[in-house]
Formats: sequence, structure tokens, C-alpha cells
Amino acid sequence: TEIQKVLERVKELRNEIGCTVLFINHESKMAYPNGDPQGEPNMGTMVGSIGIAAAAEFILTVRKVDDTTSLVWHVKSTQAEPTKAFYVSVQDTPTGIVIAGLENGK
Repeated sequence: TEIQKVLERVKELRNEIGCTVLFINHESKMAYPNGDPQGEPNMGTMVGSIGIAAAAEFILTVRKVDDTTSLVWHVKSTQAEPTKAFYVSVQDTPTGIVIAGLENGK
């Protein structure tokens, strides 16, 4: 119930100011029972109170595939249906960061 009070205040501030609040969380050990991810992520695989996931309007879960590629799941959205999982690559370069969507992880 304590986190619910905080989240309700965050929602009030969001509406008063007209801003986005971004929280970064991680999955619990239950998502990786043998060291490897088991199945698709969902709100239940997030660490902490289910109240956090319930209050969120949008949830993305990212799992590493290799050194430069991750698979992103759109777990929750209150504004639209979640999209299919997609691959993304994030690489450091001498001039900055390059982010690219990838088809089938390539």
C-alpha cells in the first residue's frame, strides 16, 4: 500500500504538469529460473509490487540477445494494443550511439 500512495502522487503530478514519468525496473529471478529467460515476459515477471505494473500506462521489457542486440516486448499499454516483440541494436560509435530496429534479429 505504501508504493500505491507514491504512484498516485506521481499520477497527480503527471496530470498537473503534463509530463511523462519514466521508471526503469527489472525482471525478477522468477523470469530466469535456470539462468536463461523462461517464456515471454509479463507484468508478473517484474520485480517489486504488482501495484507498480498496474499503475503503469506503458511497459516494455528488454532482454539481451547478444552484445549488440536485444529483444523488446511491449507488455502493456493503456492507449493501444501491445505490438509484437521486436529486435533492436544499440551500438557505440566514434560519433555517438546508433540505434536500429532489426528484422528477425539481423
